[in-house]
Amino acid sequence: RVCLLDGDILPYTIGFIVKPEAVISAMMRVDAGEFKEVYETPEFLLYADIMNCLLNRLIGSADCDSARIYMTDSAANFRLNLAFTHPYKGTRLASKPAFFAELRRYLLETQDTILAVGEEADDRISIEAWRMAREFCEEEGIEVGSDEHKAFADYVVISKDKDLMQVPGWHLHYKNNAMELEWVTKF
Repeated sequence: RVCLLDGDILPYTIGFIVKPEAVISAMMRVDAGEFKEVYETPEFLLYADIMNCLLNRLIGSADCDSARIYMTDSAANFRLNLAFTHPYKGTRLASKPAFFAELRRYLLETQDTILAVGEEADDRISIEAWRMAREFCEEEGIEVGSDEHKAFADYVVISKDKDLMQVPGWHLHYKNNAMELEWVTKF
């Protein structure tokens, strides 16, 4: 079973737990010439390891043996050109959590991450989950979202994006250290 994971949320999840003194220490090491950039510091690498642990925990809790991690190329998102009343996601804070850029870069460089260009990660996850559901169900002659599909579905969607709750199949919800699998029908 493969997990279709929204990697966009991981740098936020970990970035918001970074201690301010870790950021200061990492920046001081760079300023002192110990390291060329924050990305190389032990302070950053500790949080990269924490992100790896979360990633492994998510995959294990979903009872998957592999993962496809999707991330958004925000600068190439087609929705940026469609928004005309307000900028797309214009109400969101511009500031990012500590080590956000470095954690994002780490995922892109160390994992076999699929970068969604021209769309968002959740769009790509939805497309792939629907493709897998239809392919399996058509081959077996069963209905998407049915009990038979539930018994044999070979993917789990992992995202905090509520839009993905429109996608039939297994979904892993996680909040405050609790992880729960839920079957979503096409209704």
